[in-house]
Amino acid sequence: RALLKYNYSNERRMANKRELVVKEIVETEQSFNSQIKTCLDVFVKQWTQSQKSLNEIGDQGLAALLSELEVLAQFNSALLKEIQEAWTVGHGDARMGKIFKEFAPFLKMFATYLGLYEKWSSPNAKKPADDDEYTRFSKACESDPRCKGLNLNSFLITPVQRVPRYRLLLEELFKQTPSEHIDYKDLEIALKLVAQAAGHNNEKMGPAKLNENSFESLSKLQLSIFDPTGE
Repeated sequence: RALLKYNYSNERRMANKRELVVKEIVETEQSFNSQIKTCLDVFVKQWTQSQKSLNEIGDQGLAALLSELEVLAQFNSALLKEIQEAWTVGHGDARMGKIFKEFAPFLKMFATYLGLYEKWSSPNAKKPADDDEYTRFSKACESDPRCKGLNLNSFLITPVQRVPRYRLLLEELFKQTPSEHIDYKDLEIALKLVAQAAGHNNEKMGPAKLNENSFESLSKLQLSIFDPTGE
């Protein structure tokens, strides 16, 4: 009887930890989508409505980067929908492995964004021809309450961190998932596919590759500012 009680206690403890990891996946995905939406709503729409476009002031790099961000926004909106539905149905038993097994191959599309981000953020990157106009506009956008004190780069680096964060979260979820769980096999496959995507994308960063400490500290800062519910 004592052994049965011990086994039950361990199973319950693992189930509780698993639910916490699943919840973190849901909340960080909500926060990520919220940050992308804010960036597009504040910066892209404002640039569209301004008298000078990014191309006109000579920042083609940023124009291309924001265009690619719109592509990622569509992808992650679809991923968020699946994650939220799974959480609603299963909570701690939500089949995140099944979801990420299906979505993981498409995570390599982040590579295009990473390549553009590296060029744009490089110290050797060409500055806008009309640097004063660019600076004035950026400051005006950053003062928007929706930005919550974050500057443009704080938003643009978020997708750089996202795929490695998926990998860390899935690794932890796998540790807390018993082998007899319905999602175990899918989670095992998903973790390998996400790791492959993360490695592929990281190669596109060149000398600007992120290590775990750098993107984790930035993620924590952003999550402390943005409400996980996306409000």
